[in-house]
Amino acid sequence: MIYISSMIKWCCCFLWSVLLYTGIQAQTGYDNIETARRQYARDEGTDNRVKTCFFIADHFMDMDQYDSAQVWLNKIGDIYTIKHPTLFNYYLLSRQAEVYYYNGLLQLGLQAARRSLDVATALNDSLLLADAYNMTGLFYMTMNQGEQAKPYFYQGIPFARQPPYPPQYLSLAKPHHLYGNLAETFEKLNQDDSAQYCNQLSLRKATDIRWLRGMAVANTNLGKVYLKQSKPDSSYKHYAEARQLANTGGDIDVELVSYGGLALAEQQLGHKREAEHWLESGFSLIRKSPQVNALFTREFLGMALRVYKQEGDTPGTERTYVAMVTLDSTRTSNNTRQIQNILNISAKNENRLLKLEVAEANQKKELAGTRLYLALLALLLLLGIFLIYRYYTGQKLKVAALKNNISQDLHDDVGASLSSLHIYSALAQKLVVSDPVKAGEMLQQISENTQQLMENMGDIVWAMKPQTDDMHTLEARIKNYGSILLNAKNIHCHYQIDPGIEAKLKNMDARKNILLIIKEAINNMAKYSAATEAWISITAEADWLLLTIRDNGRGFDPQTVQRGNGLNNISNRCVQLSGNLKIDSAANNGTALYCRLPVATIRDTRSKTLQ
Repeated sequence: MIYISSMIKWCCCFLWSVLLYTGIQAQTGYDNIETARRQYARDEGTDNRVKTCFFIADHFMDMDQYDSAQVWLNKIGDIYTIKHPTLFNYYLLSRQAEVYYYNGLLQLGLQAARRSLDVATALNDSLLLADAYNMTGLFYMTMNQGEQAKPYFYQGIPFARQPPYPPQYLSLAKPHHLYGNLAETFEKLNQDDSAQYCNQLSLRKATDIRWLRGMAVANTNLGKVYLKQSKPDSSYKHYAEARQLANTGGDIDVELVSYGGLALAEQQLGHKREAEHWLESGFSLIRKSPQVNALFTREFLGMALRVYKQEGDTPGTERTYVAMVTLDSTRTSNNTRQIQNILNISAKNENRLLKLEVAEANQKKELAGTRLYLALLALLLLLGIFLIYRYYTGQKLKVAALKNNISQDLHDDVGASLSSLHIYSALAQKLVVSDPVKAGEMLQQISENTQQLMENMGDIVWAMKPQTDDMHTLEARIKNYGSILLNAKNIHCHYQIDPGIEAKLKNMDARKNILLIIKEAINNMAKYSAATEAWISITAEADWLLLTIRDNGRGFDPQTVQRGNGLNNISNRCVQLSGNLKIDSAANNGTALYCRLPVATIRDTRSKTLQ
């Protein structure tokens, strides 16, 4: 009787999924990418073409082909040029954030997610607000900023509701997504009781709508919590439930993780042979379905490695290491290619939008000229109004041109960095079998280079953005960077930044250069100073901005020390800002850098390249 009841439950779940998919198919009019491509060629209306593009982009993302998804998102940007908040604009931002997420571009993705939240707020749409809060919280959680992530999930939960949704909506975050992500946040914060409670809520919400994948994921997360609590019987029960749900729904990535969880539960129960059986089932699934999600495959391999190490199984450990190195190498190579495509397309989009801004500004300028001619016939007073308007239009043109130059710099820097990543990736693939240790070292170098590339991109994007809140100020960025490097070296840093400094930083190049001077100095301090205290101050004095960076470290002799790239970069950036640099240091007497910059340079919104 229990077996028959279980079979009836799985059949109901499967039929619900079929009906849901059929409903989606009925809304769109097509059921696969090729049909949608043909429909796109026939469509004439903007709305229909945009919906088709979203359908194709979503399917490519489901197949982990984010470069192809970006191509279709780019098509949406080409055909849909309305700038004010709309449902399509929201979906374009949220899908772009998702592409950034799965390619590891977390800073760019966070910015897209926050912009999508602004659109959802402007539209005052509860379904979109739930989705946007969930996406924004997800980025903070993935960046290990759990305390910042939690408020977004809490704010999103009241807006979330179960499907079905009106036909104009595409796929959105559901209640079980928000509870599940909140549970994972609690788990990362080692708050296991809260994680268990939220996972149970996520399972209940997914069960209410017979969402098989959501039910399976919630069960795997519950199994993980019970493993941490050394409750292998409860863990085994939930992992077994997840495996059956995932198998029924065809979610092979969740099924794979379930095998790893079952193996860990069996090991805690002392069942070595059964644990090995579940691991072999997982490896067999990978061989049958090599396209399985790389993130879930990596999680399974991590579980397998724990089991083999604790059992002292050297062959199993070696096999798992080889599989992990191979996966990481392939994933890095694919991500490098996808990131290259995404950034190329993004740069193209940015240039296209900037050209539109310039063209729009030119049209307004011409219109202003026509109005001037008519105004001269009526009142001389309109001449002054026109001149003021023309001035602000000229400023807009200069800022747009400056953004275009920065966008090109970003594209060139990324191109050079990605070339080196491609070389490292190719070498790692060749050494993955013959020398796994060396291959692992190269993958570590790729990870470090990628992190540096993302930081450089973040600095350039930050320099282009206006300071709309306290999180994007120069002071916040300096403190964030300083806490990461200096706290790790047990260096206590004191900050003194005049409140009025931010208002003076109007020049984008100046903001970027000042930030990079400070980051370069902090980096040198963390590496070489052996200091325990540091001071960073930015103050204004008459027509000058004074930047001082001091420490109580070992110091050096400026006359005899050989200057590296760090000090040279700081000196060059001071020169670019028409300022001067003074270095005061002596052996065992600390180091002080004094940068004196003219306020006129950092306030002027014009770039030198425009003069």
